[in-house]
Amino acid sequence: MVSKPDANGFLDRFITYLNLHRGVKTVTSQAWATLLKSNISPVLQQASDHLKLAASRETLQASFMEGELNRLLDIADLSAESNAACRDAVSTLKVVYQTDHVNDQCFGKQQHPSGLVWAGPSLLTGTYTDLLRRRQPEALIVLCYFAVLLHRRRSMWCVDCAGRLLIESVTKSLGSYWRPWLDWPNEMIENISV
Repeated sequence: MVSKPDANGFLDRFITYLNLHRGVKTVTSQAWATLLKSNISPVLQQASDHLKLAASRETLQASFMEGELNRLLDIADLSAESNAACRDAVSTLKVVYQTDHVNDQCFGKQQHPSGLVWAGPSLLTGTYTDLLRRRQPEALIVLCYFAVLLHRRRSMWCVDCAGRLLIESVTKSLGSYWRPWLDWPNEMIENISV
């Protein structure tokens, strides 16, 4: 029998993953010209095309998510640097949501090339991931909105129950005061089917 992963331990490991992913961006940005001449050039070009298309298309879900999270950050008791880091994460998340929508339209939900969902974490700032490590509620709530996308792609072996675990862990740890901001991610993990 496989046991359910420890939610708090999982959150720590996921934050470590986010920081590692940011490091990959640093390395690949230095070798970008070489990568564009390599065998993976078509994949990178397709990803770039989809990101450009997605950035030009407003979706209802992306707009809803952005509006909800910006309202949260408008009333947040955060330093200017922390608030800016969370807003940058929201902007990145909006593009990831739009890309996810464009990919669904181009490929369908069952044959979706989920690799672009992974572009978002590489764009996060160290300030934001530090807020996650310190369990800053607003940063954790932003992460829950990303976790909805992970939950949509749970059929991938590397995702599995990650989205659900993140949302449930954050919801449990933050308590009832933050519940209105977490209602939508929790509804999504109950309502999204593969």
